[in-house]
Order: sequence, then structure tokens, then C-alpha cells
Amino acid sequence: MTRWHGSPRAIHTRTPRGGVVLDPVRKAYFVLNPSGEILWSRLRAGASRDELALALVEEFEVSQETAGADADIWLGEMLALGLVEAVDVEAPR
Repeated sequence: MTRWHGSPRAIHTRTPRGGVVLDPVRKAYFVLNPSGEILWSRLRAGASRDELALALVEEFEVSQETAGADADIWLGEMLALGLVEAVDVEAPR
């Protein structure tokens, strides 16, 4: 199973309307809307794609299908920016 974590180089802070992630290597920052902040907060302990989608379902009362698609898009964008990392872990037997 793949678990996602924030990149060690990413610096995060919450704001009243979401959050901000600073990438000091690229000298850039990225604003997180409320849903992005929910997803980012789950990365501290590591989260699977399904866990991220479930967080959106619970917080915003969207369908699992919509939440899964949104989580996939967000992960793709964060991965392209180098702000998240995938860690493959063995599923329990």
C-alpha cells in the first residue's frame, strides 16, 4: 500500500482560510484552500489515497467518488511540485 507524506523540505503553516506550504528549495510558496489544508494535515502521520478521500467525505460531505477524484488530482499536483512523497508499505496479513 502506498502512503503519502509531506516532503521534508516543505514548511507548512495554517491560515484562517486554509494553509501555506513553503518550498525553500524552489523559493516558492503554495496556498492551500480548506480542502487542501485537510489533506495536508493528514500527511504528517502518512496517509493512503483512500484515507485522504475519506477525510474529504467526512469534512465536506461529498461522495466517495468525488472525494477520490479530488484526492487523486491533489496528490498529482503536489507530487509534480515535489511537495509530497510516496512510501510503499507492506499491507498487514
